[in-house]
Amino acid sequence: MRILFAGDSIIKGALGVNWVKQIADAHPEWTIVNAGKNGDTLVKITERVRQILLKYPGYDMIVLLAGNNDILIPSLAKRGFLFRSAGDRLLKRGYAPQPDPVSFEKKLRAAITMIREKSKATIMLMTLGCMNEAASFALNCTRKKINEVIREVSARDNCLLADTGALMDGCLQQFSTNDYFLAGFFRVSLFDKISCITGNPDRLSRQRKLHLTIDGLHLNSRGAGVYKKEVESVLLNHTNKNPGYFLFKNSR
Repeated sequence: MRILFAGDSIIKGALGVNWVKQIADAHPEWTIVNAGKNGDTLVKITERVRQILLKYPGYDMIVLLAGNNDILIPSLAKRGFLFRSAGDRLLKRGYAPQPDPVSFEKKLRAAITMIREKSKATIMLMTLGCMNEAASFALNCTRKKINEVIREVSARDNCLLADTGALMDGCLQQFSTNDYFLAGFFRVSLFDKISCITGNPDRLSRQRKLHLTIDGLHLNSRGAGVYKKEVESVLLNHTNKNPGYFLFKNSR
């Protein structure tokens, strides 16, 4: 099975624990391509998938995670100078975030239509994990609305669904967690990356009294395990229900 994972930093896995790599390591029989990119919005992810499919349309499965930065980028305008400057640069570069559920739904359905025009791949949508482990954080309210859109579009447009957002929320209800979200521009852009490169993402979680993330957004080992288990389960369930599909398709 040839699988394209497309999305933002949660897919790319350079910051935090790389759960896509964990799936690839556990299933050497699958060919997995990671097309995640830090900071990308739904608009940017859609365009990148379009370019990928123009070169190679033969994926069996496309796993799509989008929306984190559609919510995050507009919020940077209310933060410190460096965060505001970073947000302004992204807007000028055409990242075009869609934090409004109505506009997000329109762009998401357009992305699905584009993929189906250029590929015969099965599409899996993913809901968004936490934006701050504290459920009362303002961005979590927007995230929950976007997640409802993703669930509704998945059902209406006949896509598979990995409801990682619901699982993360359920796990966090069991804990008393810290109110922490991407604190400090240089922590996010430099120091946390260094900690992850040196193999210590879980240490960041312990220092900040977090349970599933290193910074309120990017995943630690436990959070990555939630993502891996859910997406892997949906993939295996789909292949088990369609045991001859990929064999037949790849033999043509």
